[in-house]
Amino acid sequence: MIGAGQFIGLGFAGQFRRRPEELRALQSALLLLETEITYTATPLPAALSGVAQRSLFPAREIFSFAAGRMQERKGVTASEAWNEAMVQIKERSALRETDWLILQQLGAALGASSAVEQEKHLRLAREQLRQEEELAEKERARCEPIYRYGGLLSGLLLAVLLL
Repeated sequence: MIGAGQFIGLGFAGQFRRRPEELRALQSALLLLETEITYTATPLPAALSGVAQRSLFPAREIFSFAAGRMQERKGVTASEAWNEAMVQIKERSALRETDWLILQQLGAALGASSAVEQEKHLRLAREQLRQEEELAEKERARCEPIYRYGGLLSGLLLAVLLL
């Protein structure tokens, strides 16, 4: 029982630990994408695919799925592919709704404007994700120990009550 309480507490604490990591992965991937679009003028599906190979979760899955969707279905816009990709991995991610809104706004600009405009949107998204990462780190530092030890104490309390 004590172990179960601790296990549950660690699960909740893990969400607070994963979110900043995922936000950093997205920022790195967006920087790589910016380079691909701005300096090498790589077509968007190829750029997304290349960045996916060098990225971590959730960026890897979003970029890979969007690239695949654009390559397999002619006529699908980058924005549609991007949104479909986000839906596919949303449940497996620790990202919050504010994070998804930032990515959704970025998706609306991908492939729909010039390289210079896309660069501006990528930089804006990176900056917004950086701000969310700072907030997530503060929240992690505050809440992770509470859930970790709270789970243990809850399991201990339940064990004592059942004795």
